[in-house]
Amino acid sequence: MSGKVFSVSLIVFCLIFGIALFYFQLFAYYVRVDNLSYIKVNDELIPVQNYQGIDSVSSALKLRGCFTVDPKVFEKVNASSEEGIRELLGVPDNFFVIFVQGGATLQNASIPLNFSNEKEKLGYIITGEWSKKTYTDGSKLRKTSILFDGREDKYTTAPVNESIEEDNDSSLVFLTSNETINGVQIKEYNKIGENSYDVSLTIKAEASYGEKTMFIAEVEQSGVFVLNGYDDEEIKDLIAVYCPSTLFPYAREILSSVVAKGGFPALNLQPISFEALYTQAREEQQTQN
Repeated sequence: MSGKVFSVSLIVFCLIFGIALFYFQLFAYYVRVDNLSYIKVNDELIPVQNYQGIDSVSSALKLRGCFTVDPKVFEKVNASSEEGIRELLGVPDNFFVIFVQGGATLQNASIPLNFSNEKEKLGYIITGEWSKKTYTDGSKLRKTSILFDGREDKYTTAPVNESIEEDNDSSLVFLTSNETINGVQIKEYNKIGENSYDVSLTIKAEASYGEKTMFIAEVEQSGVFVLNGYDDEEIKDLIAVYCPSTLFPYAREILSSVVAKGGFPALNLQPISFEALYTQAREEQQTQN
């Protein structure tokens, strides 16, 4: 076969393959659904216009669509959601409930603002790009100290006891267990201080279509928490509720990113009330005893 014939054949093959791939991605993989008049939110039918989406049967996420909605209707849904949050979390009337876009990066500011005051100091272990960004954001809001910085080794090393500066004045210690951009993954943790606790949160997501498994994704997010001034019972409650609640937004964003990189629609997990889960587990344990 001459080079000219081979080149033409290759171009024709690539063209046919590209057209077929485009067709299957656009028309064959998902079933389109347009012009729906209502969507269901919290068991309530919400009127919508200009709906464009896909059939829930063909989507592992069940919900994928774009539409417009009357602002007055949205305000009603927003008010209902706020009422439910106030009831679930016991939010008093003199506090505002603000709905904002999610994501772990937002926690770089919200955690220092909600779990420390201006007089407290935060400790940071910098092992890569994510922890460096976390430290930069936290430094704008609170007093900070760097307990470990792997910059000299180009973020290729993990901290050990000898390389961590003990700082008992830190009310919180920030540690990124897995630097997904540039850095290291820490699977085992050395003791940082007398009252330090290693807490891990594992989230596993599995999607199937009929009997076929579309994907299985599992994320483990860990953190080292310094808990000073609490008795044993209070520490037990903090480890069961506060610690996983702090880790959850990070694990949720990583899980969503992993699923999206696999070629699937983004996976957005709903918030989890670890306090409710902990209370339920304690009640079940008391019942068994």
